[in-house]
Amino acid sequence: MKRHVAEKALAALYDASHKMNATLLLIQQECSEEEFIAYRKGTGLAMGHLYLELIRPILQEHPDLEPEETREQPDEEGPS
Repeated sequence: MKRHVAEKALAALYDASHKMNATLLLIQQECSEEEFIAYRKGTGLAMGHLYLELIRPILQEHPDLEPEETREQPDEEGPS
């Protein structure tokens, strides 16, 4: 995938993920506990699918596009 396409795709996928996550608070506040639990489970499955099937393959091809906050940080302690 071309880099400019990967950037646009990731932006849209991250936006979708953030919007899905934001709906959890609405559902928690406005629906029954049972409805919230079912919705949260479905949202988690959908977000997991987005990551595993769409986001991860793009990041494997373009690792530099991974957001700083989700990158693995090197062990700062170093050798003992």
